[in-house]
Amino acid sequence: MKQSGDNGNASASHATRFASAEGKNGGQFNTPSCVVRCLVEMLGPYEGRIYDCACGTGGMFTVAEETLQKIAKDHRKQVATHLYGQEINGETYAICKADLLLKGDGDAADNIIGGPAFSTLSNDQFRSRAFDFMLANPPYGKSWKSDLERMSGEGSKKDVKDPRFIIEHAGDPEYSLITRSSDGQMLFLANMLSKMKHDTPLGSRIAEVHNGSSLFTGDAGQGDSDEDDEEGDTDTPKKSLSDKKKKKLLGEATWKRDAQLLDIASKLRKALGDKLFEDHNVFLEKVDATLKDLDLTPSASELKLIVNAVSWRVEDAPRVIKKIHKPGKTKPAPLHGLFDAKIDGKTCVVEYEPDSELRDFEQIPLLEVGGIGAFIRREVLP
Repeated sequence: MKQSGDNGNASASHATRFASAEGKNGGQFNTPSCVVRCLVEMLGPYEGRIYDCACGTGGMFTVAEETLQKIAKDHRKQVATHLYGQEINGETYAICKADLLLKGDGDAADNIIGGPAFSTLSNDQFRSRAFDFMLANPPYGKSWKSDLERMSGEGSKKDVKDPRFIIEHAGDPEYSLITRSSDGQMLFLANMLSKMKHDTPLGSRIAEVHNGSSLFTGDAGQGDSDEDDEEGDTDTPKKSLSDKKKKKLLGEATWKRDAQLLDIASKLRKALGDKLFEDHNVFLEKVDATLKDLDLTPSASELKLIVNAVSWRVEDAPRVIKKIHKPGKTKPAPLHGLFDAKIDGKTCVVEYEPDSELRDFEQIPLLEVGGIGAFIRREVLP
């Protein structure tokens, strides 16, 4: 006889309380039920196998199964579900298994594997399985170096040969999905991708909780998958310069360009003297006038290199004007970087050079009332 789902709620509550008492974050052991329900509703489960690669106390797939059964009951149908999970923490694994046994789900309890020796990353217990639904709240911001040592035989990332993380992609038979060793959350996603069904009409569905670090680490093209671009990750040696890059750097054209830049910079310094310009706009005007007097014509990129080499950022310096628009042709629009200004006593519209050190990112809801403009006016503008 099956018991109600209250046992699951009680055990999850106890896990959170015990974790808090030990100084650990309760969320490491239990995902809030509201988050679980949101994931399950996004997943829209139907009959089949449900898998959680970091199952904790089992709350996620338990709610998924209950939701599926409720949907089936509403449509007067009977469906069969099979639960599978893996958990490295011995205490939460025991709670999960006990919860299923108390409910009378002995078969499901047999499919839960866990304990300190059963890390999903380095000791996958479901290698030959494919699942219909997969959902998880994996650990993030947590190092997986101990797993790396087991996976590589105490070597480096290049020694990892696990087919979940080394795949064939875009003609590369050894395309690596391995991330920086300080945060392994994306590896749990790669693990789930390897267990997707490809021979059924509906395939597989995945819902996983992540924080933002894996999306916003580095600049464009420098995400978690580009391990060699991550600062502080010294597990593997940095890539050496390609032969093409070496040839360019050592080529005659590069040396000629650098010699030309040095010559222009030396002549500019001699003409301008040692005067300190506190207004960068005045400095740029003086540089342009001096270049004309000396009959020097560096390209825009060359001039930028020279100017940046002798300039630095000062908090209270006048803002640097990037472009001046003709009066009457452009209207001020602060949200789009167009501002009213007075230059030589005349009112005009200007664009300022952006300060990269002041850049920030905001996550704006899609259903924000008034759109992005309203959010900026309320949260960003002074």
